[in-house]
Amino acid sequence: MLFDRDGLEMASHEQVSRNVHRPLFPNGVDLVDMTCGLGSDLSALSEGNVAKGYELNSERAELARYNISVMGSDAEVIVGDSLESNWKADFAFADPSRRDARGRSLDPGRFSPALGPLIEKLSRLALGVIKLSPMLPDPFLDQLSHDRVFVSHQGECKEVLVIVGGCRESVPRGVNSVTTEDGMWIQGGLGLLASVPDPHDYIFESDPAVIRSGGLAGYGIPGLGDSNGYLTSDSLSSKIRKAYQTLWFGKGAPEVVYREAKNLGVSVVAIKSRGVELQNEKLKRTFSGLEGPPAVALFYRVGQSVRAALARQARDS
Repeated sequence: MLFDRDGLEMASHEQVSRNVHRPLFPNGVDLVDMTCGLGSDLSALSEGNVAKGYELNSERAELARYNISVMGSDAEVIVGDSLESNWKADFAFADPSRRDARGRSLDPGRFSPALGPLIEKLSRLALGVIKLSPMLPDPFLDQLSHDRVFVSHQGECKEVLVIVGGCRESVPRGVNSVTTEDGMWIQGGLGLLASVPDPHDYIFESDPAVIRSGGLAGYGIPGLGDSNGYLTSDSLSSKIRKAYQTLWFGKGAPEVVYREAKNLGVSVVAIKSRGVELQNEKLKRTFSGLEGPPAVALFYRVGQSVRAALARQARDS
């Protein structure tokens, strides 16, 4: 594939395009990528559909034509403004540019195409999907649509997909999250199932897209303290990729954690925290003299107190 810098900054990862963006749309439809850029989404969206993409930059449009051809797509790339063009498709995807001469922006007033006209146009379709930054606040996203999907890829919350249009059978309603690697959907907006102060046999790090969507209850296990991301259970959960087996838990004072790690005969190879501000470099020096099998120190809050756990990796994929 061929790239330019701005196009590459905006391009979707191929796995996200094929495993998340494409399945949102039905098969055998006319579909428009309103901001096709380098063609990564357009290539995926064209699988099983008649697709065409619009790109304002003529040089980037040439790159897109080349890229979709090497990816085996026959989608059409048109140089022009998709908001002004009179296309007839009932399905469309848009990834507004969030970069200008000043760099990346979270100011919706600097997006191109402008969100107001874009939402107005897509809302008249059967299904319109808009890719945006997951850092945009929920009250703003609610103004666009109450239906959205936070997308996880390689352990990061990469984007939020805002869903509009009149016919959305292929997309769950409300706020959700989805993981590209396994295609697992978790319903958001449910908060936390429960919270316990001390860990059970296993501690889990929730996927950030699930946290962002407010979907921790979808895991079906309680949270750990006030961590907003650590969960715990007596058995390994198939829904959570990153898991640790608990070795010890107690007061979150560094000297206490060091003493317990020494008693266990483990070395602390990683320090993790949620809701606790730590001086990581100082802690690393504190734990530097420990020897033994690798362990992780996890710090979290329960009310005003800081708690900690030592754990060994059970799963990290």
